[in-house]
Amino acid sequence: MRRNYIQQLVLFFACLIISVSCNREENACRLKEMEHLISENPQMALDSLNKLRNTATLAGHATYNHYLLCLADAQNKAGAKVVAPNIFQSVVTYYENAGTIYDQVRAYYLMGSSYRDAGESIKALEAYNKALESAEFGQKDEIMYSLLSRIHGQMAQIYIAQRLPAHVVKSCENACKYSLLAKDTTSAAIFLGGACFGYKMQNDNQASVAIILRAQKILRQVKNYQLAAMCSSVIIEPYLKLGQYDKAKDCILSYEKYSGVFDKDGNIEKGREVFYYDKGLYFMAVNQLDSAECYFRKALKNKNDGDCQEGGHRSLYLLYKKIGNKDSLAKYADLAYQINDKRVLELSTREIQNMQQLYNYTRNQEIAKQEQMRADGLKRWLIVVVSFCLLGVMFGILVYRHYAANRSKERENYKAKLEELAEAKRKQQLLADNRIEQMSLDNERQIHILEKQLVDYQNARQLSVSQMKEDEVQASSICQHLHRVGCGLSTLEVNDWKELEKLLFDEFPSFKLKMMAVKNSILIDDYQLCLLARVRFTPSEIGNILGVKPSNVTMKRKRMLNALFDKIGNAKEFDKLLLSLC
Repeated sequence: MRRNYIQQLVLFFACLIISVSCNREENACRLKEMEHLISENPQMALDSLNKLRNTATLAGHATYNHYLLCLADAQNKAGAKVVAPNIFQSVVTYYENAGTIYDQVRAYYLMGSSYRDAGESIKALEAYNKALESAEFGQKDEIMYSLLSRIHGQMAQIYIAQRLPAHVVKSCENACKYSLLAKDTTSAAIFLGGACFGYKMQNDNQASVAIILRAQKILRQVKNYQLAAMCSSVIIEPYLKLGQYDKAKDCILSYEKYSGVFDKDGNIEKGREVFYYDKGLYFMAVNQLDSAECYFRKALKNKNDGDCQEGGHRSLYLLYKKIGNKDSLAKYADLAYQINDKRVLELSTREIQNMQQLYNYTRNQEIAKQEQMRADGLKRWLIVVVSFCLLGVMFGILVYRHYAANRSKERENYKAKLEELAEAKRKQQLLADNRIEQMSLDNERQIHILEKQLVDYQNARQLSVSQMKEDEVQASSICQHLHRVGCGLSTLEVNDWKELEKLLFDEFPSFKLKMMAVKNSILIDDYQLCLLARVRFTPSEIGNILGVKPSNVTMKRKRMLNALFDKIGNAKEFDKLLLSLC
């Protein structure tokens, strides 16, 4: 009996494990199907995902996080409020350590959207920036480009809300770039429209017009004439401010004829009444004041658009001011003031604080980026300098080894010649003692040859000794230290000049005599230049040590040629004569 119970228990748990495993696989497959549906029909995908909530919760850590990722994506694309940040944070943490780079970028992006819906603009921007940083390590394809365009687009929306026009333009331009790479021309044109809004905030009418014309060109290339016509309404006001009334009129006619937002009676879709404000501005600009008043009043019918209300009342005020209607002038001036005042009051203390914090954040981001660029530039420069120094050291070692090998070979040859000469002289003495004249003469000629070879060797060796002295001076600690100073890797010490002077005076007596003769009659900078030139420092190194330009170093050397050697010539002649002073 007990045995049967145990068997039944084991069978139950086995079935449970199989059931859970099957459910996990089934949920994973359904989530993959949802991924495709999110792009095609986000609302349908959202409805389906909501039905999966209970089973996904029990499906395991990986599947549940994938579910939340898909849910947030569907909510975002369907226009619903995204999963709360405190819930979605676990998804970000999971994809920081698992999944693909694309999943990680997507998680950061949706985290930003979650903060956006929660009204936390700064945290949203931080998440979007993390998404962009992660994307740098991912594969660049159309899917990634599409995601990057959405990230920059969302950042632009935050900047628009907080009235940061320069950042609006930059983010929209980036969003347009990635949309084109993703082959999404419609989105690219829409983002250019966002950039136009940024330029209008800056009152840059030329740039506003130029960027919309660029958007229209893109749309006409893909034969989207309706959206191209809708773009026309955006630049009516900039054209008017530029005094180009005919082009403003063309934009109005194009919008009315091809945009598709007017009914058969010529009435615009609800929510687009701001067009009437722009049309009213046109009629006021061409002095058709009755028509202007008519369209300003039409604009005021949109009670929910603060821009329409403020713009309509302000424009009516300007219209009646132009007409000279004092009663209406006072009325609409007061209404415009009230609406503007009301809109200001609508900004809560928290919103104003957020705006300031966002400005500080973006400013600090820019400063940090500039500092990073400076640091990277300095790092690259140091790498180049250090690399050249290492190459110089390696080259010096190779030259020294070659020189040492040759010196060793020369000493061996010299020693052999000395031994040969000694043997010849010993043999000569034996021949003389034995009175063998002919052989003695031959041996004597050999002695003369050997003695001449030794003299030649000694003369050559004398030159080598001179060269060795130059090499020893170059290899001295003071010269090496000054080379580092010349490359910006060290700083000049108080006693450096005295140490260099003593070294040169000890090794080169002729140079000492020349410098002692002119020391009190030339400038201290010129004297120091002579010391550095004697140890073969480059004009760039001399300039860095003395704090002058390399071109000034060249001029100084030409001047010192005349002062020290009473000659007129170039800098190279000065160097040659200076190096001859041993």
